[in-house]
Formats: sequence, C-alpha cells, structure tokens
Amino acid sequence: MSIERKADPIVGASSLTVELKSLLGKFAVAEAPILVLGESGVGKELICKEVHRLSGRTGQLVFINCGAIPDQLLESEIFGHVKGAFTGATCDRKGKFQLADGGTLVLDEIGDMPLDLQVKLLRVMEEQKVQPVGGNELLETDVRLVAATNKNLEGMVSEGRFREDLFHRLNVLPVRVPPLRERADDIDKLLLHFLSIQSKSKSKTFSISKKSLSAMLAYDWPGNVRELSNFVQRITVLTSGSVIRFSDIPEQFLPPPIAQLYAENGIEEDLSDNVTGGDTGPEDEEDVGEIFDYEQIVELSEVRPLIPAEGIDAPNVLNNIERNLVIAALDRCGWNVSKSAQILGMPRTTLIQKMNKYNLNQKLKE
Repeated sequence: MSIERKADPIVGASSLTVELKSLLGKFAVAEAPILVLGESGVGKELICKEVHRLSGRTGQLVFINCGAIPDQLLESEIFGHVKGAFTGATCDRKGKFQLADGGTLVLDEIGDMPLDLQVKLLRVMEEQKVQPVGGNELLETDVRLVAATNKNLEGMVSEGRFREDLFHRLNVLPVRVPPLRERADDIDKLLLHFLSIQSKSKSKTFSISKKSLSAMLAYDWPGNVRELSNFVQRITVLTSGSVIRFSDIPEQFLPPPIAQLYAENGIEEDLSDNVTGGDTGPEDEEDVGEIFDYEQIVELSEVRPLIPAEGIDAPNVLNNIERNLVIAALDRCGWNVSKSAQILGMPRTTLIQKMNKYNLNQKLKE
C-alpha cells in the first residue's frame, strides 16, 4: 500500500524548471542512486523530497547532513551501533540506513564525508547490507540512496579528497539544479509564492507594487531561492502596510543605477495597481512608448566618424553605446525587464545576459 504524500511545489515555468520536473519524473521511479548537484540555496532538499514522493516507496524519507556531525559519530549515525561498541553506547541503536529501510536515504553534503567512511558506504551500496558499529551481523537493507552537494566532486576526486569509485557509484543519475540567475523567468512566480505563504501565516494579504517587482526581477539573487525566501520574510515584517513598496526594499537588492536614482530623486509609485501573491498573470501589453527618436538614432549610426591616426578601441566604443541603450530602456520602463526587452526588440533572456555583461544586476558596491 502506497503512502500519500503532500508535495511541496517546485515553483516556476521556465524552460530549465520544466526540464528539471520532467527529469525528476523519469529518475524517481528508477532504483539507481541519484546525485543532486547545485549551488547553496537552489532548493536541493526540495528536489530530494520530490524524488521520494514520486518514487512510490512506502518507507520513510530520512535526511542526514554529513557535514554537521563530527567524523567520529557520523559512522554510528549512518550505520547504527550495538551496545558496548564504544564509550556511551549503552544500548543498540539503529542507523539511518535501517530507519530508511523501504524508503529513501538522503546523504546531504556528501562531499564532507571522510574518506574512511566513504569506503564503508561504497561497500554497503555494493552489498545492500549494513554492519552496525561494533556488530558482527550484516543486516539486509532496501534503501534508495540520494546524495546532494554544492561542491565539485569531480574536482575533489582529482585532488584525492573524494573516492573516484564512490563518485561513479553515486553519479548514475545526476540532477543539476540551476541557480536562480539562470532561470530568471521564475523569480516573479517564486516571489509571489513566498508572499502567499507569508499572507497565510500572518493572516494578512500582502501584495507588491509593480515597480518593486521589476526591481526584484533585475536583481541576480546570488543566494538563490533561499535568499529570495528570506527576503520575503524580512520585507513582510519591515513593511508598514500590506503593499511591498519600492521604498521598503533595501539598497543592496537594487541595481546600482536605479538605487542611485532613488537616492537622489525618489521614485513615485502607483500603489493602486499591485500584484498579489499567487500565480502571475500574463505580461502587461500596454504601450510603453518610444524612448528614443528612432530616425535620429539611425541617422547618427550612419554618420562616418573621424578616426584619429592612433586609432580607437572600437569594441569598447560599441559596448558603451549598447550599455547606454540598455540603461535608457530600463530607466524608461521602471526597470521592468520584459517591457525593456520589448522596446529594444530583443528576447528577455538576451536582455538579462546584457545586464549581466554590463554589471547592471550586481549589488551596490560600497
């Protein structure tokens, strides 16, 4: 009999997120180990939970953080021990492998596991039997193993800090969870999802102004989904009302040009037109107007420039022109990336790449 499990949603509809969900559906029903890779904060724990939910296994989902337990205790935590195995072992104790029998065992931060313990883990994976510390009996185990890390295991293998044979054992079904900067199309949906959670927990409906949402889309979120979630928790505590206003957003979350503009002149907001927590609707298709005299730009581009005898740095000149056009478009559209891309006649992803290229998504430097 299967156990019904409530799923935590993997929020997002970007192409990378859709591919990730599809991959999980295929991998989860297999019995081979899964290796979940990704930067800190991308949501690896959620991915492990989804693997277990989709697997159909009736046993428990058991987590153990290999980097949070002292080396001398980690073996006992994973494999268990018998009474008298060491000082303080006053009774038999089941390890995580036994607790996860029939279910899924997640070895989080697998890159922090000491080498001597890696040998024992490899043996368990090969034999499907566990030997508790201090015991002589080998115990049968039926466990789906999932390992997760934010470290470069291949690099650690080449440096002799991780066993190559264990790496290949774990890396049968690799899952890379992309950072938030690579799936910027998910930022608005995630932000509104977290706003919805805060609305329920605080019994207060939070919404966000469109200018604030545009600023959040322009930020690169180096701490990934965890940083975004923490930001929403923080901002819903600090805001004086139920609308997240532009003035509520700390400067470090704003692109430098817009932060400077706000500091110098302030930015007025229309708080009557906000976005409420939940699914985002279709893009606003209203006409954003012309930001340049198009004919004048064409005429300027056709002027034959005077090039000095010593020559010029043409790539740098062209980059400056492009950067100024990007900033002008973003300023005109209140840093709404989608609208700016529309009036620049380029895909939204291309504009995001150019913003990264010209450091328009970086934190304000001191």
